[in-house]
Amino acid sequence: MALDQSRELSKTIFSVLILQVTFSVLNVKADFNHSSQLHKKFITDLDHRVRPSLNASIPTDVNVSLHIISLREIVETHQFYMLNIWMEFYWKDEIRQWDPAEHGGVKVIYPYPGDTWIPRVLISNSVEKRDLFSDDHTLHGIFYDGTTRWYPGSVISAGCTLDLTYFPFDSQICTLRFIPQSFEWDVNLVAAQDGINTSGYARNCEWRLESTSIRKTALVYDNLSLGSMYFDFRFSRRPTFYLVNVFAPVAVMSLLAPLVFVLPEESGERVSYSVTLLLSMTVFLSFVSEKLPTCSEPLPLTVTYIFAMLIHSGLCVVCTVFQLRFIQNHKDQAGNQQREDENAGLIDAGSSHQENGNNDHAKKLDDNYVNDHIFVTDTMPKGNGQPRSGNGTRSTDKTRSMLKHCSKHFN
Repeated sequence: MALDQSRELSKTIFSVLILQVTFSVLNVKADFNHSSQLHKKFITDLDHRVRPSLNASIPTDVNVSLHIISLREIVETHQFYMLNIWMEFYWKDEIRQWDPAEHGGVKVIYPYPGDTWIPRVLISNSVEKRDLFSDDHTLHGIFYDGTTRWYPGSVISAGCTLDLTYFPFDSQICTLRFIPQSFEWDVNLVAAQDGINTSGYARNCEWRLESTSIRKTALVYDNLSLGSMYFDFRFSRRPTFYLVNVFAPVAVMSLLAPLVFVLPEESGERVSYSVTLLLSMTVFLSFVSEKLPTCSEPLPLTVTYIFAMLIHSGLCVVCTVFQLRFIQNHKDQAGNQQREDENAGLIDAGSSHQENGNNDHAKKLDDNYVNDHIFVTDTMPKGNGQPRSGNGTRSTDKTRSMLKHCSKHFN
């Protein structure tokens, strides 16, 4: 008896499961059929080129929201930047609306962008393709009340005029300019938020995102107005890399440059030391120049500072060379003067020796002459045949005095 009851309960449970699976399959089939009917009614049978508005004189409000994912880079040399973003567009489709109760509870359908009308938005300051979302295959959803949402995304390269006066302590304001490829009486761009959504922004190692803003302006071409929307990004550079790798070495080298005059001249390293610092300054100047545009106006203060330090090092080199040249000339003059003094001393010594020899020779000649004269005078006989005595002595003294006077005169 118990076994029969168990069998009956198992059959009942199995039957309930079969019914549930059957109803689920039927519901899925019903949803598929209703979705197919909605696609055929609102997509296949309607022209996707026609703006879905019951009154063509009233523009379609397209709400725009921008979500920034990351800043790829800012290229200073070519003055453009790259952003990774995704957009959110939503508007009211007044044609494609239905009651979910009449269509098996289907509340949303997902056609391809090319199967229904979507607003075409151009980026006027793009440096590459302007119509970035024309080939975007992201599905968009059409809800039963006509609300249509589209979420395209792309990596955008847009131009940005950079002011590098205070590089690397600069801040840049870059803009994305969105312009609908329709006039204001067809499409009206409306900011869905007060600012740009930065909740999913990934930190950049070189630039800091300071603030964002949204502006709406009207561009007029040949009396035709185009409603455009500007998304502004304010980025400030992180200067730590340049402070450590550029400014600190340049400052240290500028302090080391005057030390060349402290080096002893005998070391022979003055010129090589100053030239090495000059070349190092040139390397740092070229490193900074590679990061800057060729037509940078005004000239960055960093370049002016490094160029001034380069001139400073160059003047140290010039002063070192002239100083060494002056010292060498002074040494050469001192050596020449020493040699001249030595030669003059040798000449004076030779002249003194020759003068002493001449004086001795003249004295000998004088003595011989005096002796001879005295002998002759003294031995001359008197009138009576006797030698002179008193007068001869006076004559001898007079003769010696005369000879000395003549010797001094000739010398």
